[in-house]
Amino acid sequence: MLSMAAMASGTWTLQGEKHLVDTLFHAKVGPGTTQTSLSVINEKGTLPLRVFYTTTDLSNEYVDIKHVKAQDKLTGTATVPSMATTKSKPGEVYFAGINADFFHMNGMGLETPIGYPLATTVVNKEVYYAVPWRTQMAIDDNKKIYLADMAYSGAVKKADGSTYPISSVNYLRNDHNLTLYTSRKGASTGTAAGGVEFVIAPENNEVLSFGKAIKFKVSGASSAAGNMSIPSGGFVLSGHGNAANFMNGLADGDVLEVTLSLKMPNGAEVPARDVASGCPMILENGVVLDNDGALEQDQNGNPTRSRQPRTAVGYDATGKNLVMLVVDGRSDISVGAYPKVLADIMREVGCVTAMNFDGGGSSTL
Repeated sequence: MLSMAAMASGTWTLQGEKHLVDTLFHAKVGPGTTQTSLSVINEKGTLPLRVFYTTTDLSNEYVDIKHVKAQDKLTGTATVPSMATTKSKPGEVYFAGINADFFHMNGMGLETPIGYPLATTVVNKEVYYAVPWRTQMAIDDNKKIYLADMAYSGAVKKADGSTYPISSVNYLRNDHNLTLYTSRKGASTGTAAGGVEFVIAPENNEVLSFGKAIKFKVSGASSAAGNMSIPSGGFVLSGHGNAANFMNGLADGDVLEVTLSLKMPNGAEVPARDVASGCPMILENGVVLDNDGALEQDQNGNPTRSRQPRTAVGYDATGKNLVMLVVDGRSDISVGAYPKVLADIMREVGCVTAMNFDGGGSSTL
């Protein structure tokens, strides 16, 4: 009650407009972690917001932050609470969480399967999905947080020293692409005929990770039939056009070296243990970014903005305090926020750097 009284009221400035803030709930909910619920309304008494967030001191030895993929596969879907329940076990209990990346749904007109996240996903050092776009949240073994538009790259090197770029992990194989498929995608590659595919296996049963060279051996003969079966826990290397030409001549037992990399804008390698993606960055070094039109478009494809439920993640100036936050929306008691308003809210709760995750009906704390 004392800490609630200390936080009971105040004012925020959101995009130049003063707002009155009341604390509805504030309590410790886990190791190093508090949860707070706020009622926020502008001075005119209009445009109400409900804000829900956790603040976690990651220097606390009893708490960690990890990413979870529903059903441990790319096509898996589940609610945030059910994933917390499913993943909890003695000695490792998930007590707070938010939704992360956008994901493919029915009616999106996209070729990738329902349930796929839109961008790079890493769980406990294993690369589930890697593509060269969008914004990432990464965490390393020391619980250091990285939020940025990170750059993905990958390559395969043959015994003769020649190399070819890996366009993606578990994404579509387009013209002249070399794509690496893992069993996290499903039972088969889903590719069309006309390319070249090999089953490959890591020499030392290593996990497919960023930032390290991993030796693979070709296992069996190549196939041009497409839609090759992916062994349980295994891998398929799939090439088209120039990439297929690069793979010609490979045979059972040949050794390949696969290197995947994720880098910050300054070129520094990210030692990623977990990665989830979103879009866009909204707050950088305390500065609100001009990204209001990055998520929504009008019927003519022009950038626009709208008040929506939003999910964000960020950290303070020490880099040790993590905030996971949801602004509710689409109701009389909370109308939702523009990305710039979301950025201002993240700054008001103590963040200097923050990014946007999936919003709308997916927003969950």
